[in-house]
Order: sequence, then structure tokens, then C-alpha cells
Amino acid sequence: MKTGTFSDAQIRAAAALVARRPLSDVAVEDRAAVIAGTIAKLPTPAGMSAATKAQLVRESLVALWSAGNEGRREAAEQTAHSKPNAKEHHPLERTDGTVGPLAVRFAGDKLADGVHSMRELFAVDPARAEKVLKSYHRHLKTAYPGKGEVEGPKTLESYLKNHPNWDITLQVEKGRIVFGANTQRFDSALGPIAVFEHLFGAKGHEAAAEKTVADIVARHASFGAKAVLTELNDPRIMSKAQLAEDEARPFARADHIAFMGRLGFKAIDAPYGQPSFGMPGEEVTHLVAGLRIIDPSILQGGKLSSEAHAQIVGGFHATFDNLIGKDVNLDPTYAAIRRYVPESGVALIALDAERTFLKKGAGADWANA
Repeated sequence: MKTGTFSDAQIRAAAALVARRPLSDVAVEDRAAVIAGTIAKLPTPAGMSAATKAQLVRESLVALWSAGNEGRREAAEQTAHSKPNAKEHHPLERTDGTVGPLAVRFAGDKLADGVHSMRELFAVDPARAEKVLKSYHRHLKTAYPGKGEVEGPKTLESYLKNHPNWDITLQVEKGRIVFGANTQRFDSALGPIAVFEHLFGAKGHEAAAEKTVADIVARHASFGAKAVLTELNDPRIMSKAQLAEDEARPFARADHIAFMGRLGFKAIDAPYGQPSFGMPGEEVTHLVAGLRIIDPSILQGGKLSSEAHAQIVGGFHATFDNLIGKDVNLDPTYAAIRRYVPESGVALIALDAERTFLKKGAGADWANA
């Protein structure tokens, strides 16, 4: 593996340095900073900008977590006993990469400032969790008001209670939800694949939200995720009304694309749509699929093979409640996407780049072409 300009040897050196320092004397919430600081001290090419180095540090930290260093194993041993099968049932909650449930914290009758897991909140206080979920859903509907874009609160609650690797991550500041994301991880023939859905963030809190998303990516990587999939609106195939609506959202379209681009997401160079959650006609087809590669070995010549695309996109769609247990290939939206995926595979391009099917004139009605 080579992450950025940090080689295997450099990352192993960082792991060794961390392992030699007993992390038991470091607060759990500070361990990620210790590991990142160790990597930051490694030699980097002359003339590298601070921003580039910061990105490499972040990516190397993901790689180090993914490799499973001694510090993470030690922390995992300390916390895994807190719940049976902690690794299977609590893979998403901690912001420091360790196994175990997030300690839900309250300030009076509200969630305390910080990052919270809705799954854990339901385990701790179901009545309060229902109220928080309704508040979160109001934010979702403000951010994604289109018909069929988001499921109802009861469906989200069902996911939280019945899908062991599905969660909603909330960031609270001054008692107010300022960032949220639906997250999950599913198994595929490639290995585990993580997903971000329906990100929203209050304007002015982008930096904190970026850190939260980076932490979530790192947590998924520490559990072996090969890639992270997300959905974004594509202005090239949106109507004027959709564009106006999109720009008024908490995360405007341009902000959202730039935000995920800074975190290493690329666009899959093929159409993308979200199958209907219920009635025909509720499909959402003005989207682009963003992919953050964690393990480059899933690529072939820098591309996603046709089979890898099916494992990632089809595997995700198969987790929808109305498609579980069914042949996802029979879903009209997924079948339409697959018509544009050649056997030679699809490239990963910049999130804001024009995709090939649009250059060829397929347009916004690609799903019916």
C-alpha cells in the first residue's frame, strides 16, 4: 500500500512509534491526535504545502487505522467488553476509531455538544431518541424536500433497530443539530462497502462537519471498508426549479460537491439514481455517485470493473427496505444505470466534471433513454 507520498515503511514506522508509547496513559479521545501527530513528523517531500501535507496526514491516519495498529487494538480490548459482539453491532459510533458504543451525553433535556449516534441513543433512551429522530427528520426534509428523496421517520427508526451496521451520526453544537448523515456498511464480494446518505450541514459549520465526516471514513476503514459511496445532486441534469431549491438548502449543491471533493471522493463516470422507496415515479435520477477509494486493489487499471460497480451500487440498492430479498437487477432504476456501464469498466473522475453519458447527449432523461 502507498497512501499519498507516505510509503508502507513510513506508515509501519509510525505504527511502531505509537506502539512504543503506551497509549493507556492517553485519553481515548486524544489517541487519534497522538497517532496523527506521529505521522505528521515523518519526512515529506520538500516544498509540499501545508494543505497537501494535512491531507496526506489524514489519509495516512486512515491507512494506519485500516492496518490495525497496536494502539487501536489496545483501545478496542478496553472497550469491546462493554457490549457483546461490539464489533458487529457498534462499528460506527466512536470518533476515535475504537470499538464500542458512544457514550451518549445530555445537557439538561438536550443532547450535549459533540458527535452522537442515533443507534446508541435508541439503546439508551428510546423515548428521547424518537423526539431527536423527528427533529433530525425535519432537518432532512428541509435539506431534501423532493418527493421520494428521503424515507419517513418510522422507516429510519426501523433501519436503526434492525440493520446492525446502519446509523445516523449527529453533530450537536450549542444544543442544536448542525450536521447529520445516514451511514451504513454492507458486505460485498469486494469486502465491506460504506455509504453516506443525505448529508446536511448548517452554514458556518462546514469545518466541523468535514472533520466529522473524515472521522467516520476512518472508522469505516478501521473495520475493513474498501470504499465509501455517497450520492450528490448533479446541476447538469437538474431543472431550474430543482437548482433553485438545491441552492437554498443548508448545504448548497456547490458546497456539497466541494466538501466531498476535499475528502477524496470522485465521481463514478456513469449515470446514477436512487430507486423509489415506494410508488413508481418517485425515483431520483438527477444524482451523481461519489466514491472514496480506501483500498485501491478493488480497481483495475484505475477503473471500477463492471462487476465491482455492480457490487458497490447494486449492493447498496439491495439494502433498501423495499428491495431486501429481491433481485435488484429487476429494479428499473438500477437496471437503467447498468445499461451505461461497459464491460471494460467505468472511470473515476472529479466530482464536478461532466460525465461521459452527458457528453454523448443522453441528458436528464437518461433513465428512459
